[in-house]
Amino acid sequence: MIYELTIEVLTPVHIGDAKGRMTSLEFFQDDHAVYMVNEAAWAEILATQGDIDDFVRYVEQETRPSLDRFLDRLPVDRANRLRQETVLRRIPKGERMWVSHLLPFVTDPLSGTPYLPGSSLKGAIRVALLNQLADTPARAKQIVGEGRRVQDGRKTDRPGERLDNLLRASLRGHRRTPQTDWLRGLHVSDAYPEQTACTEVREVRIISLNEGEGYHYGANGARVFVEVVRPGTTFKGRLKCDRELWELLSKTTGQRAPFRLEAWMDACQTMYSRSLEEDKRFFEDAGLPNMVGVLDVLTRKSPNLRVGWGSGLLSASVVMHLSNAERQTLRQLYFPRRKHPQFPQSRKVVMAKGVPTFPLGWLRLSVCEARGT
Repeated sequence: MIYELTIEVLTPVHIGDAKGRMTSLEFFQDDHAVYMVNEAAWAEILATQGDIDDFVRYVEQETRPSLDRFLDRLPVDRANRLRQETVLRRIPKGERMWVSHLLPFVTDPLSGTPYLPGSSLKGAIRVALLNQLADTPARAKQIVGEGRRVQDGRKTDRPGERLDNLLRASLRGHRRTPQTDWLRGLHVSDAYPEQTACTEVREVRIISLNEGEGYHYGANGARVFVEVVRPGTTFKGRLKCDRELWELLSKTTGQRAPFRLEAWMDACQTMYSRSLEEDKRFFEDAGLPNMVGVLDVLTRKSPNLRVGWGSGLLSASVVMHLSNAERQTLRQLYFPRRKHPQFPQSRKVVMAKGVPTFPLGWLRLSVCEARGT
């Protein structure tokens, strides 16, 4: 069975590419946009203009070199040629700001178009289903206990993934192996935008709760510049359910498929609605009524999926099933330096004019049967 997916972006979304963080030697900018550079074209023009040695000396001698400052050193005609003939992609700025680095959005290697990877969409669906399967206090306590036993002192940056792997391992018939993974029968395609020029550069900061009232900017006040998909963008993709595989797995395991496609949307709605409510309480505690208002508006739009960077531990694990005491146990396990009674105690937010304005990653997914199937 094949279904059409329509995905509406409700808040800014960022899914990173394999390059990771770009330095100021990989792009230049003006007041309105960031321009990613084609390195081969840049090197070729430097060579034809006789500027390669000057560029190398500049990079070696400057403490914080950037293409912008190098271009300012050149005669206007030579600088303009580099600006005009080396642009790989132009990314508008969401507001006027100076960008010191950039986390680019994942793009199709052939067309250069930003897209939502099917693996990210399927992962968000999987998390919702795992939360549905783990929706008992006994199961949640079991996961905490397993987490304490396997922890061997190594720091992990992805505790949510480790916890959910423990959950998979504890669910009979739901282990993430080729023989027993029911979601092998769910195939989600990459989704592409219906609009062109759907991304922009935004500043992101981390909001952390104070031990008393209010909040502060975490990670030493770091500002992160991120390419995000704009709210209002729509993506189209496809979902295929391999019912023959499910029948085969059912015969092999002696079990029925633990969930139906018709119930998946409900599972996603339930899980991500709970996550949204926790985020609202967080921003109430932080003393950010504007963010609470944003989430109230978001709630009325019925988001049912959250993906990408900044979506948070609650949207990527089974932590919502844990009591406050159990969450403190996990905090001591993975984040021993943090002392706040609320866990998680931080959220990433998109800034506008110096004010926290949007959460990251919220989508609304709708599914309809494809014509002719």
